[in-house]
Amino acid sequence: MQNTDSIGLGAEDAVKCRSTMTCEDILQKDWYNILDANPSESLQELKQKYQKLALLYHPDKQSPDVPAEELEKRVQRFIDVDQAWKILGNEETKKQYDLQRRGRSLPRNTSFLEHKINMATNAGVNVNAGTRATATSFQKKSRSKLVSIPGTRPSVQNGQLLVSTGVTSLDYVIGGGLAVGTLLLIEEDKYDSYSRMLLKYFLAEGVVCGHSLFIASSRDHPGDILQELPAPLLDEISNTEVEKELAKAGDSSRETQDSMKIAWRYQNLPKVQTTLASSSRFGHYYDVSKSMSTDMCEAATCHSFFLPNELPLESAAESSNMNKGYIKLLRSIQGVIHKEGFDGAGPQNKPRSILRIGVHSLGSALWGDDDICCKENPEHAHSLTTFLYSLRALLRTSLSVCMVTVPSHLIQNKAIMGRITKLCDTVVSLESFSGSERETNPLYKDYHGLLHVKQIPHLNSLMCEVPDTKDLAFKLKRKQFTIERLHLPPDLSDTVSRLSKQDLAESAKLLGLGCGTTATGKKHLDF
Repeated sequence: MQNTDSIGLGAEDAVKCRSTMTCEDILQKDWYNILDANPSESLQELKQKYQKLALLYHPDKQSPDVPAEELEKRVQRFIDVDQAWKILGNEETKKQYDLQRRGRSLPRNTSFLEHKINMATNAGVNVNAGTRATATSFQKKSRSKLVSIPGTRPSVQNGQLLVSTGVTSLDYVIGGGLAVGTLLLIEEDKYDSYSRMLLKYFLAEGVVCGHSLFIASSRDHPGDILQELPAPLLDEISNTEVEKELAKAGDSSRETQDSMKIAWRYQNLPKVQTTLASSSRFGHYYDVSKSMSTDMCEAATCHSFFLPNELPLESAAESSNMNKGYIKLLRSIQGVIHKEGFDGAGPQNKPRSILRIGVHSLGSALWGDDDICCKENPEHAHSLTTFLYSLRALLRTSLSVCMVTVPSHLIQNKAIMGRITKLCDTVVSLESFSGSERETNPLYKDYHGLLHVKQIPHLNSLMCEVPDTKDLAFKLKRKQFTIERLHLPPDLSDTVSRLSKQDLAESAKLLGLGCGTTATGKKHLDF
């Protein structure tokens, strides 16, 4: 026990060490060699070798008589083994790593935002760079290091810096996370309950990661929204226990499904995996039944914008295409970005961070934009679109990310809603079952609404990461908001009309030709 305390590493510390590993370290190490495996081996073989090595080098499994130096080496080996399985245990990340492994000699392209940050950071060493240029013009090619900001990670597809939305399943749906410098639009449900919850998740993730917040609202005070943020589950042990319980529940449900006797026409259909999850964890989990502690809320850097408390602008704003509320909000966001140094213009005297901007119910009548909500042909139709265009220009040149909720069901002109969609990067629509016929439909009893992914951005690539399914549904559990694949059970009721004998005989002939490939061994069609 004394040796363990001397280096200060346990099971929890070993897990935390993984977060400090950069993408540069990931590409430089040979993860197959760490697992004592070959690239040609299957995932099952890699898993067996991972379990064997993890059990051998786990910090909690070491004897107290092991010397401190040897114990430190074993803990480091356990961290490497665990990280190797995180990369090679998932088909997508394994494929990306194999491509990078075969083409390590090629230089890696960085995003425009990373290049801008590195230029701003190295602005103070231009003199030394000039003296080196006079000595020789030869420069060794080397990979540029990624920007290291807490609560971010680079995208596997395009190298763009990503942040979590606070909902891990939503991160999976939109391609791994929300890219820095982009705008996420949430089309509100009719009662603004679930869209408001997504906004709270987005802001709560910023508080936990140490990001700065900017909350704008015209109905509820930003301080009240901050006090209603869900409480984070920071205990790693409790999270792993929750994941184990979910895995056990999934295994038991699969066993019960296997033991059930269902119709022969559904027996050979593939099993549907409803959960949306990635192999590498990104973001945190939250308990919606509890509110975030007051100390944590007070420690966060939060800028607020409450429209009723803002002073009216001068008459010079009447000639603008935006109304007074939008102009005031845009100037407030621009002032925070420039003052706090998120645009990278000033000297970087403090660690870099991300500005999370949350705007609630933009475009409603409370923002002074009642034309698009009440009239099909509004007079000031370009007010909201001009604001979104200017807002996205601010996001593109700063370390900031924005989530905006819009009551799309109140906008009468669908052409205006189409322009709003095109001016945003990522667009997600929520369709709640509250007050509709689907609320009482037994087929949708496990869900609270549908989620539609209408737009995903193309960043630094010709193609975007499109979700593998479009049938998505969300539900609010006792403590968590999740998004799953919509999987409806087959209709096995007795009221289904049966075929006549002649039609049944003709269909039996067709089934005799097609079922020969699926019915193998001792399986027979049993009527």
